[in-house]
Amino acid sequence: MGMNNLCKNKENHNLKDISNISYKETKDPKDMERTYITTLQTKSIAVIVPIYNVAPYLKQCIESILSQSHINFKLFLCDDESSDESLQIALEYAQKDTRIFVFSQKNAGQGSARNIGILTAGGRLNFQNKEELKQNLEAKTFGNLKDEMKTFKGFKSYFCYTGKKLIQAFICQKAIKDFESLLNPDTQIQDTPNFDYLCFIDSDDFIKPNTFKNYLYYIQGVDFLYSGFEYFFDGVEKDENLRTHFQNYRITKEGVISDKDFIFINIYTGIRSFCFVCQGMINHSLVYKNKLLYPSDIYAEDLLFGVLLVGISSRIYVLQKAFYVYRIRTSSSCAYQSQYKAPPRFNNILESFNGDCNLLKEYLRVQSSIVTAQKILAWANNYKDREKANSIKRVFVPTYCKRAKLILNFSIDPLNLKKQFYALKPYLNATEKTGAIKRVKNQLSYKIGLKLMDYANNHIGIKTLILKIALIATIHKIKLGFSKLYFIANPKRKPLALEDYKDFKEAFELKNQEVYQLGCKFLQMRFTLRGFKHFLLELRR
Repeated sequence: MGMNNLCKNKENHNLKDISNISYKETKDPKDMERTYITTLQTKSIAVIVPIYNVAPYLKQCIESILSQSHINFKLFLCDDESSDESLQIALEYAQKDTRIFVFSQKNAGQGSARNIGILTAGGRLNFQNKEELKQNLEAKTFGNLKDEMKTFKGFKSYFCYTGKKLIQAFICQKAIKDFESLLNPDTQIQDTPNFDYLCFIDSDDFIKPNTFKNYLYYIQGVDFLYSGFEYFFDGVEKDENLRTHFQNYRITKEGVISDKDFIFINIYTGIRSFCFVCQGMINHSLVYKNKLLYPSDIYAEDLLFGVLLVGISSRIYVLQKAFYVYRIRTSSSCAYQSQYKAPPRFNNILESFNGDCNLLKEYLRVQSSIVTAQKILAWANNYKDREKANSIKRVFVPTYCKRAKLILNFSIDPLNLKKQFYALKPYLNATEKTGAIKRVKNQLSYKIGLKLMDYANNHIGIKTLILKIALIATIHKIKLGFSKLYFIANPKRKPLALEDYKDFKEAFELKNQEVYQLGCKFLQMRFTLRGFKHFLLELRR
């Protein structure tokens, strides 16, 4: 048996760490203006802004959007039953600009509010039942909304959302324009999506001039744009230690990266979590085809959306420039605040915690982790690309299961989360096992590398080296054959991927050491007598 056949090996030798991930197709800002004029001016954007009690900041947010140099967009302002003047401000702007559409719903969370925009942009909100629709017109669900609606008679772009149905609520001769035509169960607002891209902006934040023009330039040819942002400290002390998402992921370059590299960044940094809301722009067709939505009625709904967005994407443009301005204030929904104010939809749960909003917040975080883990598993079990689905499941689910473990610290559990957590326990310790280092040391590259080092240090002669390598390769090939048969018969016992072990970083470092790399070079060498002699000569130098 020839040495070439003995040493055939399927190990991945193209090992990289986070510092040398390939960022391809970096775009030149100098080409942006020409490209925009020739191909991008007609691109349409659905801009989705969820609104909840942001009256002091909403005007700045809307003005920053309306002042964009790219004007081909529709702005969906989705109010989540604000108790301040937010809805009134939104409606006033909508009267001035026909690109603005205002939506109202019973308090259900920012995720649900964003979904109204996504579903409307994709034509997926419809009227399902004539009697139920009529009842909803008179139901208490609308509360004060009916009175607010009547103050804007003749207003064509104000809609109410009841949880399942979208109702155009401008008042003129009829209560609803084309009411009867909308009662058909099969009728949709539109049949196909007519937007090229989706962009989410939080209603207390704002964007810089030319944001859309830049986003459009950099998103071409990829699934989503992952852009930088900067903090704006409003009424709170500036925190010099507050890091951006790029700093957390140790991303210092820009350009197109693959979904696999993006997942690897999560693995290598140990974050294993990805939220996406306002950090860029998304190709609308990707969201539409995969029916991607935010989970409704949970805290931190952006965690699941981000993970699944990576799951359905293949190419991502990482843009270092910061066009988005993220406001840090005392009463926002972010973790920066010291005192959490519970939205109305959580009042029943709040009573169980005797009005302790901060304790409720911690409980809702646990619930969010459980729901996120459950939905990632459900998605992974049904996604057609099994390799990608399993990768997403392995990398991200254990993270949320660990966070969910905090439910054991609660003596009060009104949502019965403990039972749901116990169902997730099999995934809890998926990244706690060690064994990556042992796996690397059992690889052919490492074993041959050790013998080559012995030869280089004059511990063994050339004949001994050849015999030992031949013996190692023969035994390795036999073991590999038995292992394949064993795992075919016992698929559940198949070993984890290296990155799923607790000691994966040490294993990657071992792969980068001289011993392993030497073995890789030997296996990649053409096995001719001349080439073999040259390799050994170089080894002894």
